[in-house]
Amino acid sequence: MRDDGRFTSLYVPGGTFKDNDIGILRVKGLFVLTDYALTERLRMVGGLRAEHTDMLTDILRYYEQGLNPDDPTRGLVGEFSLAGATVDPKPARPGVLDQWDMLPSINLIYKLKDDDVAPTNLRLNYFRSLGRPSFREFSVTQLIDYILDAPVFGNPNLQMTRIDNYDLRIERFFRNRDNVSVSAFYKQFDNHIELLFTAAGGYTWRNAVRSNVTGVELEGRVGLLRWLEWRGNVTLMRSESVLRTTLLAEQVEYKTSMYGQAPYMVNSMLTWSADSLRMNFTVSYNVQGPKLAISNSEVNPDGIRAYEMPRHMIDITLNKSVGKHWALRLGARNLLNSPFRRAYKFEEGYAVDFDSYAWGTEYSLGLTYTIK
Repeated sequence: MRDDGRFTSLYVPGGTFKDNDIGILRVKGLFVLTDYALTERLRMVGGLRAEHTDMLTDILRYYEQGLNPDDPTRGLVGEFSLAGATVDPKPARPGVLDQWDMLPSINLIYKLKDDDVAPTNLRLNYFRSLGRPSFREFSVTQLIDYILDAPVFGNPNLQMTRIDNYDLRIERFFRNRDNVSVSAFYKQFDNHIELLFTAAGGYTWRNAVRSNVTGVELEGRVGLLRWLEWRGNVTLMRSESVLRTTLLAEQVEYKTSMYGQAPYMVNSMLTWSADSLRMNFTVSYNVQGPKLAISNSEVNPDGIRAYEMPRHMIDITLNKSVGKHWALRLGARNLLNSPFRRAYKFEEGYAVDFDSYAWGTEYSLGLTYTIK
């Protein structure tokens, strides 16, 4: 602060060519699928999908030079922070994924009420899916994150996340087009990707040893009037991740809630349709429970963590057809300007903010012309 009570603001360019990276992802897939009626009431839909992931991240200059991953001239990244201090330097190696994955799926559908217009179905499902790291997570490049106010570096040793999904669902359809369903689900994650604060300083992403989510969901559609309908769902979930860290030269496993997983979610949507005016108007509401956003696990596995707090989001959309080919769309997102807030969790609750800011309300206008 100067003598006149003002700050001198300076922007000082920093960094090196190692801050510039490149990411390439190619995915190839093929699948077989069958839909077979086992009996008059029991049907099976199942198949197998094979996916090949070819993913590369590297420092741009080294990629253009075709530099071998083990070439000693690659050196290190992360030697310096803004203050010039050493922050856990890492070998400047590329991130490489080159693998095939087999993804089976099976869906059993039993008609509890055999009615073409208003059936009642019991569904038992299983399928395997994948979660690939983003380029930012997979690249060794270190950047200063001004929201976290710390160095953030990627991890080229990340593995893809494999998810086994199981759910049991009962659904009832009515002749007036209303429907309601209740489902229970379980998801098993191998190598779930989580953001954490490292003992050496700064943030990075690591694979959890294992993770899971268990939950129930209620959803449905109700026609309130001939021109007014409501749709919505409520989901309750319990999540857990097992991570591994080194304390006093000894590896320790510990449990937390899953990174980025909310304990509950509520969606509600009210739609007014006027066929004579060729127009519909929708108001939607969404809120999600507090979810883990910042973990200081390597420093203290039992320490406090920061959670992204619930945001009450209200959006509106108006769609209007004009003439034979034109359509107009007006929209507004986050009408309440609900702030984005992350807070530390203590025994007595979420008492201290990690950060808090508002995005503002977003308005949009769209005009579409349909050729045919």
